[in-house]
Amino acid sequence: MKPKTTRWLAAVFIVVSPLYFFSFPAFPARPPADPVTSWVFAAVMSTLFVSFGVFMFRNPPAATPRFAMPAQLTEATIAAIAERARQIHVKGYTRQHDADLSDSAELAQAAAFYAMADVGHEQGRVRWPWDEEDCKVKDRFANYVRAAALLIAAADLELARGGGTQLGSAPRNVA
Repeated sequence: MKPKTTRWLAAVFIVVSPLYFFSFPAFPARPPADPVTSWVFAAVMSTLFVSFGVFMFRNPPAATPRFAMPAQLTEATIAAIAERARQIHVKGYTRQHDADLSDSAELAQAAAFYAMADVGHEQGRVRWPWDEEDCKVKDRFANYVRAAALLIAAADLELARGGGTQLGSAPRNVA
């Protein structure tokens, strides 16, 4: 619940609860057997509800983000993000470059190639979508990291073109 909503509800508790609980003994539907008990009950209940309202007003819950990063990122996740940052800042493979060069399917095909590189890319396997000199197969971990970075680029390009749904409230810089 948002802090503003909580404060609004707290104000309602503070103002309305005494009116509500004291209306019963003041305007009974039928005469109470013991009028003192009904007034004491009204006083106790309105005190409890006002106290609860004051507590909620003074201590609103912290706003929870719609999208939260995990407490710890794994080394593989950090490596994939770093590889994508390297592709953008060192190689110049920005979203605009990716959009001019290819579509997101080619980026995904390149990611699949790197992910399957240790299996081999003979006939019937995933093929590299661009020039062979651009393909730099390394060890299995490095290939998986490059595959993840290429998938991030493909997803980013798809979001920029409006072909996907943005999850959460993660920041988005559309070029």
